Amino acid sequence: MPANAPPRHLYWDSCVFIDYFEATPNRLPLLEDLLREVKETPDSQIYTSIITITELNHLAIKKSQGHLDQSFLSRVDAMWSDRSILTLVEFNQVIARIARDLSRQVISHGWALRPMDAIHLATAVWVKRYLRPIEEIHTYDQRLFKYDKVVNIKIIEPY
Repeated sequence: MPANAPPRHLYWDSCVFIDYFEATPNRLPLLEDLLREVKETPDSQIYTSIITITELNHLAIKKSQGHLDQSFLSRVDAMWSDRSILTLVEFNQVIARIARDLSRQVISHGWALRPMDAIHLATAVWVKRYLRPIEEIHTYDQRLFKYDKVVNIKIIEPY
């Protein structure tokens, strides 16, 4: 990464973290490169909703098969604590209202937003509105791509 590379401000949906922690073979190298790029590029950051912590909890349970894998839990907890690459955005009343409004707005397109998806999209909108411009929302959930015009943020797979 060149020293003068522009900072990146990305939002990651929980499914991106799931693929990272599950070490999905065709996705892990790219995600590791992105994390390294964010860490090495000054002022770059990945944002996600605090609800991602809960959404990833099922991985620990799935992997435990009767007992919790402490090394896996430690890796996940280390990610949540690494402020050099990640900002966890608290769920708040403003985000809840944005999510509600998005859910209502997409009805006119004949679409429906699941509550957790609405919260993720609303969180990205909130970050863009109140913290800093978000260039992209990264997700592997192709159902979300169509909402980019609604939230006015490009929604794509990580690259």
